[in-house]
Amino acid sequence: MSSGNNITIQSCKIGTSLSIDRSVPNGLAGITISTPGIVLIGGEHPSDGNYIAYNGAEGVAITAGSNHTRVLSNYIYDNALDGIKVEAETNVALLDLSEISANGSSVLAVLQAAVPGVYLIQVFSGDKCDPSGSGEGRWLVGETTISLPDAVPRAFTIALDYQLMDGHQLTATVTCGRATSPFSMCLQFTASLAACVLCECDSSSGELVVNCQARGLRRIPDGLPANTQRLLMGRNPLGFMYITDPTSKVLAGLTQLVLLDLSHADLAVLPSDLLTGLRALRTLTLAGNQLEDLTMIRLEGTSLLATLDLSYNRLTAVPERFVAAKALVRLPPCFEHTFH
Repeated sequence: MSSGNNITIQSCKIGTSLSIDRSVPNGLAGITISTPGIVLIGGEHPSDGNYIAYNGAEGVAITAGSNHTRVLSNYIYDNALDGIKVEAETNVALLDLSEISANGSSVLAVLQAAVPGVYLIQVFSGDKCDPSGSGEGRWLVGETTISLPDAVPRAFTIALDYQLMDGHQLTATVTCGRATSPFSMCLQFTASLAACVLCECDSSSGELVVNCQARGLRRIPDGLPANTQRLLMGRNPLGFMYITDPTSKVLAGLTQLVLLDLSHADLAVLPSDLLTGLRALRTLTLAGNQLEDLTMIRLEGTSLLATLDLSYNRLTAVPERFVAAKALVRLPPCFEHTFH
């Protein structure tokens, strides 16, 4: 884009199909800005963001002289070169992400302003870094506004709205006035027994019990000890996030798990491979959810399953194989004993 003023590019798919499930790349950058006019790519709300991925060069390239381009709340990932390249001379500050908290809920940042002003910092996570070492802005996970009176570097903590997974990379942009920086250098989150940081791990009874109940978690945490025998995840808003994350991979290594409690967790559906690898599982509690259908759940390898609590769900039928598994199935009150 080489001319124009007050240009807004929002909610577009650039380099992807409309359904975002396959690449339709541009040969060069996804968006190139070479106008001195005012440009907004994305917006203040995530719904304003553009999907910019799989392109042959940068995701967004801002050339010299284009000093009034803001890049906000976009989904920028898997481009051949950097997510955002800025050749223009701007007064945007320098930002360094220095440390992620042990439980992945916040990040420590250091900001050095070129001039006094109000600075919007947006933090993103992604699966990998760009070739230059800067991050990719695949998911917006946190933001804050900082007012700086001078050019003295200042450290501050940014809370994250999304619980990070092991191996995720963090990066950030800084926007001041009408200009946005490139992505900062990326910082990797490594979960080191994160479950025992987020939750309570207790082995005093002779069994390792990981109690994560009612902690506001949206997914099962990484770093569960391999010898976990009882995992209590009840009364967490697992819901949609539980299904979209590869949670079953987190559980797959728990070969000693005998009890899994997912009660009152806002679950409407379950991953088909939820129980894969849980060969010692004897009790599964799914009470108090919104489950309507269990036909996709596989029971292979769970021959020891003795109790399955399905009470207080929306089920109208239970697959016959649950009966064949010889598990004691606790059903919703007033449930018509229909099997198929």
